[in-house]
Amino acid sequence: MYSNIVLVALCALFSVLHVVADCPNSCSGHGTCEKNNKCRCYPDYGDADCSARSCPHGLNYGSGEVEECSGRGTCDQKNGDCKCDAGYEGEDCGRTACPNECSGHGSCVGSGSKGQRACSCDFGYTGADCSGRLCPVGDDPLTTETYEGSGKPQQDEVQEVSVSMTSSGFAIAGDFVLTLTDAYGGVWTTRPIAASSSGTDAKKVEDIVESLPNQAFPDVTVDRTTASSTTNTYRVTFNSPANSGDVAAISCWTSGCNLAGCQPRYQGIAKTKSFSQTTSATTKVVFQGDKPAAASTLTVDTGTNGATVAGSSITFASTNTVGDIFTGASASITVGATTQTFTVTSVDTMAQKITFDSAITVISTMTSGNLAINYINTAQSAHASGVPPAVTLATKTSETALAAEKKLTIASGVATFSGTGITFDLRTSIEVGELAVGTGLVAGADQNVVLRVTAVGEKTLTLVHNSDNTALTDVAEATTGALNQISFYSASNGYTPFTDVAAGDFITFAGTTKNNKQFTVVSVTGDDRTAVLAGNVFTETPSNAASLTATIEAKPASGEVSCSVTEVKKGTKEADVCSGRGSCDSSSGTCSCYSGYTGESCDMQIAGM
Repeated sequence: MYSNIVLVALCALFSVLHVVADCPNSCSGHGTCEKNNKCRCYPDYGDADCSARSCPHGLNYGSGEVEECSGRGTCDQKNGDCKCDAGYEGEDCGRTACPNECSGHGSCVGSGSKGQRACSCDFGYTGADCSGRLCPVGDDPLTTETYEGSGKPQQDEVQEVSVSMTSSGFAIAGDFVLTLTDAYGGVWTTRPIAASSSGTDAKKVEDIVESLPNQAFPDVTVDRTTASSTTNTYRVTFNSPANSGDVAAISCWTSGCNLAGCQPRYQGIAKTKSFSQTTSATTKVVFQGDKPAAASTLTVDTGTNGATVAGSSITFASTNTVGDIFTGASASITVGATTQTFTVTSVDTMAQKITFDSAITVISTMTSGNLAINYINTAQSAHASGVPPAVTLATKTSETALAAEKKLTIASGVATFSGTGITFDLRTSIEVGELAVGTGLVAGADQNVVLRVTAVGEKTLTLVHNSDNTALTDVAEATTGALNQISFYSASNGYTPFTDVAAGDFITFAGTTKNNKQFTVVSVTGDDRTAVLAGNVFTETPSNAASLTATIEAKPASGEVSCSVTEVKKGTKEADVCSGRGSCDSSSGTCSCYSGYTGESCDMQIAGM
């Protein structure tokens, strides 16, 4: 019995000793009990029982050491927050505080290294804590010389802004904006100023500048010194005492910002040009609306006109057969029970050839019967169809009349022009890839041949047969008075009216009943004869013997636009607070003028004083 009592007592004693020897306070639930009953605290906790929170550490710029609360505050160990010393703030007290929280008229920003910050005041406020109002500045009314004894009268600032666009064949268009800096450092950007061959009226530019907010530029004079097809130049004189002295250079912006959220929103400088397409019964510009007919059919009597199939192309013998089918059209050919579908990739109205996007397998060369092609032209587009009038550049008559006529000589495919009237540089009117029709140039049956230009010189052109790319090698001599001539269908003659148009450009049509509005170009086909447009295009064909005119407005290429700002005269009038003739009340931002002076900036002397 006694032994049992002793055993129970010993067990109780050992139990007490075990409790006493455990980690202090069980590490407060913020650590683990390790060897020798010592706590290993979790991050951000400390003390022997892990009950104390640690605070953020930062660099003490004074000691160069990383310290708790950066050595600029005390740590509240209950919640781990730093209580910063006066003049410091931040989670680790690592940065200086701005005085008076910038009085609600500025923002506290970094002003250099070592955590220093200072107030950046809102427009019109000043002082270390942005509590002071700026007073007007102006010209001292008693001083009239640039500097005493100079003999040079004071002058207003004059700057010249010149916007230019250089792209051959184009004129300047679009708009631009100007940014000006006032006497207090405020920066202001104008609303858009239109550019054109006549330029925006000078008075309107003057009004745009003077209408900037806060009467930043209350009085300027603007003169339009240049208004040409490529350059708009304006001279700005700053007349107001509020902008006296050396005014900061104007900034000019021409690239445009034409998206939602842009301020201001403007197009930027563009380039523009016009082209005309003479229409006739066989030469047309066709507008295809948003609801084209289900399908049109091109039917050719191959017994009479012939149709040759080669790979993905069909060439017809009859003239003006393919004029109403356009690049991009969907098409199908049905022979018997077999139908093959295509997309038209090009239409050559000179060669009377249609090329599709895949090889034609349903037919081969046809010598009789009718060939029918069902097609649907692309909606929302404009197309130049038919063959426009040719331009005859040179003719060759009988040998006896050569001295008085234009001469055309062909040797190894090179056509040389000489004689009366051939004084121009062909490189300005003919381009590689353009087509021509030669009459009487080749001996034998092939008297009328379609040619393609492969090289252009000053008065020479290299020509090949458009059908087989072979050079002309034989020229028939005209001895009976018949003409040997060559006629070109060039881009400048309206053969490819959309040569200068690209996706994203704007085009405005005139001379049509319903489509005389601006469209955005979505795409242009490789032959430059079809343009797909964004907008509601009405189905329409301009009347015969009329002229369709269109204006293109495109974004210039890099380097084609420049805007220069030149200081014509440096402003030499004072820009002193209260014109040096009054004291500034910084609480209200108003000038208290000395006796004998008046005006908002005390820049006027009272008569008789």
